[in-house]
Amino acid sequence: MGTFTYSDLIALDLDRLSTAVTDWKTMAGSLATLQTDARDGLLKKSEGAR
Repeated sequence: MGTFTYSDLIALDLDRLSTAVTDWKTMAGSLATLQTDARDGLLKKSEGAR
């Protein structure tokens, strides 16, 4: 890969990066919800089964 010039950097399309950041934020939120559901739901059920 060659050297980037100032013009290359100015013309760089960051839409794909923005989309990736948004997707990762959504995924992190979903994982946090899943963690809470597992902790509050499944853990309580397993403790109650003892």
